[in-house]
Amino acid sequence: RGFIVQSFSSQDIYDAIDLRGLLEGAAARMATERLQDIRELEPMQTASREIVELVRSRKWTIAAFSRYIDLNAKFHSALLDLSHSRMLRRAIEQACSLPFASPSAFVNRQLLSPELHELYVLSADQHCRIVDAIANREGMRAEILAREHARVARRNLEDALQKRERLQNLAGAKLLHL
Repeated sequence: RGFIVQSFSSQDIYDAIDLRGLLEGAAARMATERLQDIRELEPMQTASREIVELVRSRKWTIAAFSRYIDLNAKFHSALLDLSHSRMLRRAIEQACSLPFASPSAFVNRQLLSPELHELYVLSADQHCRIVDAIANREGMRAEILAREHARVARRNLEDALQKRERLQNLAGAKLLHL
């Protein structure tokens, strides 16, 4: 008896990130199709506005990072809420269960790697464009933007794999088989 700790290859993580992108793209398209009242977008709009303010401030503190993590989680949760799909929520939760596959998986890594601040700016812009596409009932555009947004995590993983000494400090890094 006992247990075995599952390890994951970098390709497993890339696949999980891509799968999350596909699923969040579907959530964005479904949100566009199922939006009843423009006021339903308020949680996503508020989160994206506050994220933009944070990334523009350039004064990164632990408190700012914590706030970013919370706002990012609220944005992604609100997107799923707008899809009105329990099945989609389950599938995304499953895809995000792999280390480094969730939307906020590398936020602390970006704290360690200031050169990746541009990813915060890019991500904040993508949030705003996803909200805009949903508000304008542009389902295909919303889907593509959400899929592209997930690739920020992929870029972050690529950087982490190139600078492995920084990767060691991240929770879950020991599960990654390189």
